[in-house]
Amino acid sequence: MIDAMLRNQAAAAERLAEDMERYVLKRDGTRRSLVTDEEAQAAQRALAFLAGRRHMAFHD
Repeated sequence: MIDAMLRNQAAAAERLAEDMERYVLKRDGTRRSLVTDEEAQAAQRALAFLAGRRHMAFHD
C-alpha cells in the first residue's frame, strides 16, 4: 500500500514538473498564446503539492 502511494505521488510530481516545463518553454518563446490554463497554474499547483495541500494541487 505504501509503495502504491509513493508511486502515485511520484507520478503526480512528474505531471506537475512537465506542466511547468511546458509553461516555461511556451511563455519564454513565441508560443505564449498556446499556454493552457493547466500549464499556467502549474507553479501554484506545485507549491501546493510541496506544502501537502493535495486538494489544491490536483484536479481529481
